[in-house]
Amino acid sequence: MRVSYTWTASESQVEPPPPGGGGPAPPGGSTDLRAPLRLRVRVPARQPLVRRGQLVAYVRCDQTCWVSGRAQLPAGRGRAVRTPLARSGRVRAGREKRLVLLVPKPRLKVVVSELGKRGYGRVSVTITGRTGEGTRRTVRKRARIAVARSGGPGS
Repeated sequence: MRVSYTWTASESQVEPPPPGGGGPAPPGGSTDLRAPLRLRVRVPARQPLVRRGQLVAYVRCDQTCWVSGRAQLPAGRGRAVRTPLARSGRVRAGREKRLVLLVPKPRLKVVVSELGKRGYGRVSVTITGRTGEGTRRTVRKRARIAVARSGGPGS
């Protein structure tokens, strides 16, 4: 069996890309074509912690994405209660989705009493979004919340 190779080289004209992007990637540059994910998180100032043991955050993505999150709530003397990881379904591009983070029942009284001392408290919410192409983005938001005490039977 014999194998032989014939190599030929030729020069080709490559046109510069038009202004504003587009066109082929520069040699040696990144070939990652995934668009970055923009993720916005909003934490309302009034929260239904007393009634339901829930911390609510609203998430908006510029692309269709899947989100998950957790929060840290004050528990007195410099300690914090960390909520279990909450998963949400798909967030459509440009739409806002409600993400509910549940406070563990055994720790709920401690968190509510700590927030009730001053009527408000600071929380830290961490949300991670992921697109179908694998782009990830994590956003940490600190917010000042007050516990909503009225507005339903049994409160």
